[in-house]
Amino acid sequence: MSSEARKPPETTAMGLRLKVLREAASITRRELAQRFGSQQPAIARPEKGHVKPDLVTLARIAKALGYRFEVTAVPFNEAINDGVSVRFL
Repeated sequence: MSSEARKPPETTAMGLRLKVLREAASITRRELAQRFGSQQPAIARPEKGHVKPDLVTLARIAKALGYRFEVTAVPFNEAINDGVSVRFL
């Protein structure tokens, strides 16, 4: 079984969203990490779906990208991940 098959779908979806936002800003992983006082692996690991960043890290990444980070509780039938919807605005 490949490592891709073992990744939780919400981790992979979050990583893809982070990557899309970063690429839309035309910055590298290293540049984004430097913007919030970290190192390149702090961006690479979540983008690749290897880790699910905590809310504080997501908020810092969002701010570094020029977004507001918001977490909203929604009904399960509308949620992707255990009744929680996460948005970058």
